[in-house]
Amino acid sequence: MPDFEIYFSGLICHVGSSEKEGSERITLVSSIIIPDDNNYHVPRILTSAGMTTRTDVTAPDISLLGEKLYTGVTFTNLGAGANALNLFRDSVPHLDDLTRSGVSLHPTPPGLKVQLPFGSFTVVAFYQYGAKWVLDDDTTLIQTCVPRVTMLKATGSNVTVNFNGQEVPLSQDGGWVLITNLEPRIALPAGQPVPPGYHPGDDWKKQHIVTTGDANDIADYYDLNPSSLLGPAELVAACKRQPPLGRFTKEVLKVVLGAPITDSSECTNSHWP
Repeated sequence: MPDFEIYFSGLICHVGSSEKEGSERITLVSSIIIPDDNNYHVPRILTSAGMTTRTDVTAPDISLLGEKLYTGVTFTNLGAGANALNLFRDSVPHLDDLTRSGVSLHPTPPGLKVQLPFGSFTVVAFYQYGAKWVLDDDTTLIQTCVPRVTMLKATGSNVTVNFNGQEVPLSQDGGWVLITNLEPRIALPAGQPVPPGYHPGDDWKKQHIVTTGDANDIADYYDLNPSSLLGPAELVAACKRQPPLGRFTKEVLKVVLGAPITDSSECTNSHWP
């Protein structure tokens, strides 16, 4: 059967089969597109089927990321339940490790929900630098590799992706879906203050709204690079991992990495078990 690849980037939380702390981290059942009260993050979806109407667009345009999402996303004929591969589990930040004890997933978390089909979850692109997270003035976690784009690979036939009241069929030869929740780049004239509530780099804290805790219960995020961390050289080394690419990865990365956005979602694809 043909391959179908579902890509994620931005303020998104992948969710497992249990909201309890210490749950297993292999099975993932849904993804929550985190809402942003200031509406800087815009959930969008683009499919390989929809690309046929966009091949003549050359000017930078955030609409290249696709249609704005108003509903959740489901898939027909792809089964249910994804498995996180080692690269995903090793590098995707996990809220269980970066929150205070007793904080759990909210029983009815806000945000649009994406049904995850049966398949394997991995990472296809990392940020340029790693990260460290600090809770209560103690370093909680240091990672040289922080995911920027993840991919769920599934197989099936007669596949459709369903959103905004539409049923969009994908090619019988396979196809891809790109789901993002990113910020448009804001170009401010010299001397003009940043709009209230716009804080690139603080996206990690916004994860708290899908948990039972508040922003203070989630670790602070810091870039792990030579200009922001003094310490052993091995801690500031750029990520050296080479993620495996899917059949459509290069095509998708041209879209998501080339869009005119502020890619400040350092919490990209954090998952609660």
